[in-house]
Amino acid sequence: MKKLSILITFLVLVTCVIVNAGKSISLDFNERESYIIALYKGDRVYFEFDNDVHSVILDDIKDNRIELDIFLYQDTKFNKHPPQYAFLDIYRTLKIDTNKDLTYDFEIKMDSFDEKKAILTFTKTNEKKEGFFTEIDYDTNKNNGYDWKTVGIPLIVIVALVIVLLVFLNNYLRKRKGIYY
Repeated sequence: MKKLSILITFLVLVTCVIVNAGKSISLDFNERESYIIALYKGDRVYFEFDNDVHSVILDDIKDNRIELDIFLYQDTKFNKHPPQYAFLDIYRTLKIDTNKDLTYDFEIKMDSFDEKKAILTFTKTNEKKEGFFTEIDYDTNKNNGYDWKTVGIPLIVIVALVIVLLVFLNNYLRKRKGIYY
């Protein structure tokens, strides 16, 4: 009986596996615009946007900031995106443009943190990126008031005049070499 109890204890200890993996939290931005979530190291937040799954993992908690691993477009078969690594503190907001359309789709803000957890706010936004050239008028060849003719035509005329001047100078110098006094 003693051998049987030792064998059962041994099997229980061998088959018990301790996993310190973080938990996965699903967000549905069709249901709510914003979520406030407490994340521990290793926790994952995932959400669906643009017919694909995107994940944000709390990788590390430092003294004054946290490190996030961001995985965009995980279900795409042929266009795998490498992870993006971002640091976030309580003074800055992380804005994500998932589909590269010059519009921020999501925003992550850290409200507070300690050595074990960080409290983050995930918000769906539709904010245009500032400082980017976004509107092009293809019908009139004008880009936000810029007309290519104002610089292009004078530049062509100047280049043509320089070429003509170089040809005349070259011919003049060749004729000059043949003259002896």
